[in-house]
Formats: sequence, C-alpha cells, structure tokens
Amino acid sequence: MENVQAGTDKCKLKLHKIYVPNISFNRSDNYSEKNSKFQVKVGYETAHSENNSKTKVTIKIEIADKKDDALTINVSLCGIFSMEPNDKENEKFFIKQSLAILFPYLRSLVTNITVQAEIPPIVLPPINFNALIDKQSNNEQS
Repeated sequence: MENVQAGTDKCKLKLHKIYVPNISFNRSDNYSEKNSKFQVKVGYETAHSENNSKTKVTIKIEIADKKDDALTINVSLCGIFSMEPNDKENEKFFIKQSLAILFPYLRSLVTNITVQAEIPPIVLPPINFNALIDKQSNNEQS
C-alpha cells in the first residue's frame, strides 16, 4: 500500500497501513429481515508509538438488532498514521482526519459482510466525527 498524504503545508498526515484486527458476525436461526431494527454504536481509540512518530487509530462499530440480538456485527479497523508536525495542538485535527480516512473502509467492509451473508446490505450512514470526538472528549474529562 502506498502512503496517502493529506493536509496543508503546515500539517501533513500520512497513512502507512490499514488492517482489521477484529470481525465478529453472529446471525441466529430466528433472524428476520422484516422485523429488524438496528442499533449502531461507533467509537474510536488512539495509541501512540513509544517515540510518538506514529499513531494507531482504531475505529470500532457495533451493530445489533434492537429486539433480540438475532444479528450482531462487531468490526474494528486500525490505521497507522503519522503527522508532521507532531504536536498536541494538531491532535484533534489529526484524529478527525484519521477517522474520516478510515470510515469508508469500515463502511464498505460492513456492507460486504452483510451482502455475503445473504441479507439485505447494511450501508452505514455518514458520521459526524466532529460531534463524536467532542462527545468522547467530554466523557473523558468528566
């Protein structure tokens, strides 16, 4: 995979690698497409390398049938990124952009899993990562 770069002259974001550490798909025998209403939970984590040169950003999604858990999907997708300059001032920008880069891969993965399971495809809606990050930041500060 080639490095992907985004940013301005002041800040450069590079994607070095994408991988899937976890996929879980469970469909019970009593699953019914007609009665399904899904609840979608999205979260993220970050982890810095020892020398802070690279950051692992993990986006996680949990999809479950609200009624009876007849269908559950859990997927984690990781991206290894670097950013120059690497400072605290740009961290929110870094996380928002990293998640925006990773999300289309996650979205495609969920759609493909459901199509191959011979159920109607689940196509994730766009996500407001600004709100997600602000909400998670507020929860961590509380």
